[in-house]
Order: sequence, then structure tokens, then C-alpha cells
Amino acid sequence: MSSRPAAQCRHIPKRQAASWRRFGLNESVSSPLLDDVPALLAAEAVVTPDEVLRPGWIQIDGGEILEVGEGLAPVPDPPKPLPGFLVPGFVDQHCHGGAGFEGDQSDIAVASAAQLRGGTTSLIGSLVSANPSHLLDQAAELAVACEGGLLVGIHLEGPWLSPLHRGAHEEKNLRNPTISELQAVLSAGRGHIKMITLAPELPGALPAIAACVEAGVVAAVGHTHADYAQTQAAIAAGATVATHLFNAMPPLLHRAPGPIAALINDPKVYLELIVDNVHLAPGAIGVVRRAAGDRVVLVTDAMAAAASHDGHYRLGSLDVDVVDGVARLSEGGAIAGSTLTMAAALRNYVELGGASVAEAVRASSTTPAQLMGLSDRGKIATSQRADLCLLGPDLDLLSVWQSGRPVPMD
Repeated sequence: MSSRPAAQCRHIPKRQAASWRRFGLNESVSSPLLDDVPALLAAEAVVTPDEVLRPGWIQIDGGEILEVGEGLAPVPDPPKPLPGFLVPGFVDQHCHGGAGFEGDQSDIAVASAAQLRGGTTSLIGSLVSANPSHLLDQAAELAVACEGGLLVGIHLEGPWLSPLHRGAHEEKNLRNPTISELQAVLSAGRGHIKMITLAPELPGALPAIAACVEAGVVAAVGHTHADYAQTQAAIAAGATVATHLFNAMPPLLHRAPGPIAALINDPKVYLELIVDNVHLAPGAIGVVRRAAGDRVVLVTDAMAAAASHDGHYRLGSLDVDVVDGVARLSEGGAIAGSTLTMAAALRNYVELGGASVAEAVRASSTTPAQLMGLSDRGKIATSQRADLCLLGPDLDLLSVWQSGRPVPMD
């Protein structure tokens, strides 16, 4: 929309909210937010849930957004708008590591800091399949990271996955779900497990999905060999997310539509996309965007090489080689996560998928925040956390703020 004169600043009323390659800076942008509060931040474009304010401003107090308005801020000597787009900080609901690390608390701290520098102000830590005792230990370890503020939740990608579409999961660690193991893992996670990915065709999967829903955990369909009807049954049992749609599942065929069609067709299901130009071709991204609209969720599925460099890594117990930023298993060559950042995913969604910036913001911030139960973030609106990213006119990441404080980018 066109900008209004400075004298006609309009405020946005309060509304209730229902691994990582460093994105290099093209220019140095000094942050106007210092430790003192309140603070005022202005940009050429501010992306709110309902519209793009051109220009716009945000007033921050105590780490929260106090007011949002269009035009120049109604104060003496209003700040000059920063170039580009102010958007909410990214929420990544599917990420395995970064900066060369995954695993213990010191590793999680390094990896989460790298993700933060890439614009992800709220991070869900994802676990790959493991044997029963190791899985419990890992869930407990990530629960500590959640309680320390490094993560905002835990995602279990396995071990209840199909061996026919296991991807970068070791086959010996895959098994059928049981209610007893599910309850044990939830207990180890101490209330921090937000999402569990499983294959709905496995024996015991539908009761496990129902148990997830009863426990307040999002059930996701992924790494599956399910057909259309089996996937529909999973959705009826309560599954509401497709884990990295298209990847690690049967293809969409006109006489055997399989899980992809069932997941796209149901308006209750949200669709994860890894938009790195490796996992998905641009044409597939555009098809899903047009079919699903705001049900798209951008994720990184990032592994340890994100925000690091090419070389040899581990993903769980498997060896991974990263060449030209593409991670593949050393044995067999299957794709093994990504080296994507959320900032790159947003830009790719616009450039490869044809999304508007506002659509991409909803897919990278607003929708995953709602899915993960993070009602205080994911959008630029009053009373929300002041988690923000400044994207340049070409959508390069320039600056990041978490709870109103600038994040060092070096």
C-alpha cells in the first residue's frame, strides 16, 4: 500500500496470537536499539500480520512491542527509516544443529547462537532416531537447553519411521511406536517436546498420534510409505503437520496420490518445505504455495555444517559429507538435512516460489509460532516480543534483534 504523510501515523491495535550458513551482510547497519528503553525503530517497510507499512515504525519497551505505526514516527526528529523490510524474527520448528555442532550443552549453545545470527530468534531442537536409552538421554539434554533459554522446544524426528524412507536415519534405530515408549520420552522431555514425526502406516502409529494430541504435542507425518487412505487416517487421528513435504515419502502420482496429496488436500494440515533449491525444485514450491497458501511452514532441517563449511560431519550416528553446501550421507548419498538458514529460506521462497514478502513472513515466523504454541512472538504487533530482523531491499539479512536487543553479527 502507499505510504501516508508523516502527520497521519496510524497505530496497529493489540491482537492476540492464536545447520545454518551465515547470511553475509552486504553493508554495515548500526542498530538504533541500545540497552536503554523505550526505543524507536523505523524502516522503509514494516511487515505486520495484515499489511506492509511503508514506511513504518515500532516502539519497544521492556523487550516487547509497545506500538506500531505507519509513516514517520510522531516524535520530534523521528529516526530516518532503515533500508528494506522489518520483519518478525524467524521461528524454525525443524533444525538439528549448526556451526559444526550438535549434541551436548556447549554444542547447543554454539549452534543456537549461530542460528540466532541467521535471524532465527526462536529455535526448536530436532533429534534424529536413536536407540531407546540414548533417545531418553537426548530428550533430557534438550530439555535442559529449553530451560536455559537456548531452545524453545524439542522435535522428535523418529525413531518411529519407515525403513523404506529412512533418509539419514540409521535403520537399526527405527522401530514401531508404543504408548509406553512415547510416554517415557515425553516424561524425559519434561513438557518441552513440541512435535513428533512418525510414519502412520506403522503398527501402533494411530494410537500414538492420538496420544500425542492428548498430551498437547503436534503429530507430524513424515519418513513414511503410507498411501492416501493411511495418511487420511493419520489426519483423522490428529496429525496436523507434514514433515518436509515431498522428501522421504512416496511421490505424487495420478493413480496413486499417496501421502502428498492427502496432506496438501486437508485444510487442517500444515506443510513443511525445505526451500534450499536442493530438496525441492522451484516448480514444486510454487505448486504447494498456490495450493496451500498460509499452511506452508518454512524450515531449515539444518545439520551441523550449517553456518560452518564444507567437510565431513556426523548426523546422529551417520557420516555426512558436505560439498558445495549440500549435505549427503557418506554411504549411499541420501540427502542428510541442509545447510540452510531461515533468512535464506525466506528469500528463496520469494525468488523461487513466487511468494510475496508478507507470505514468506507468515511461513517463516507467524505460522510456526502458532503451531508451536508460541503465542507471544512471530508477528509485529503490540504486546509481542520484540524479536525482529531487518532485511535489505534484496532480502539479505542485515540486522537481528531478540527481545529488543541487537544481536552481534560477528
